[in-house]
Amino acid sequence: MLFWDIKKGSVNSIRHKRFIITRTLEQGKLEDVRRLLKRYNKSEIKQVVKTAKLSEKTAHFWANYLAIPKSNVKCLQLPYIQTRKKFWPY
Repeated sequence: MLFWDIKKGSVNSIRHKRFIITRTLEQGKLEDVRRLLKRYNKSEIKQVVKTAKLSEKTAHFWANYLAIPKSNVKCLQLPYIQTRKKFWPY
């Protein structure tokens, strides 16, 4: 279950769009991603990829898939990566 830690019915697909997209891109299975792509348009998903705190692996994948220049993805920028590795060096 993708939203195991959230009370059922408490997530609003419009109000919590960023949270839903981020969680699905980071942890979702293929079927979850298919639902996400039907629910939100690519420009909404692109905006989240550009600004969300995603893992490097996830950010690289979605930047490639959505044709986003890596220079436009905040979590792939060197200052962000260096800061994250200071606290989690793995």
